[in-house]
Amino acid sequence: MIAQARCTSTRTGLLTRGRDLSRRLHASGNHNRDLKIMRSAADLRKYIVDRRSHFAQTADLLWVEGLHLMEGDTAAVDRWYAAGLAMAAPLHFFDNEFGGSVHGGGERGPTPFGKTVLAKAERRGMRALLLANLYPE
Repeated sequence: MIAQARCTSTRTGLLTRGRDLSRRLHASGNHNRDLKIMRSAADLRKYIVDRRSHFAQTADLLWVEGLHLMEGDTAAVDRWYAAGLAMAAPLHFFDNEFGGSVHGGGERGPTPFGKTVLAKAERRGMRALLLANLYPE
């Protein structure tokens, strides 16, 4: 991260690091007319139509795997939504404050924090949540 000239706060905070990556992704989209950033299903539909006449276009979306980057703060849902988060997989290979992963040792489903995050994300319209690694209740 030092070689990439990132600010020091991205070295210690997952939320700060993720927001920096979001900023970089959106800056790339703003400077490259062929890169379209997907934030919604409507963005994807428009991209599919536009690409028929502009084949050089490509698309990207901001998504995270492992919501441990929320750092235990449900208000982070709003910050991530504002930063352009389009998809999230709350768990991957280890348990976190969201809940238990099928690969982790906790053998538990979503925690109260995880349920709050899911409800808040849904209210925000963030419908692309991958729950494949969530330990079944």
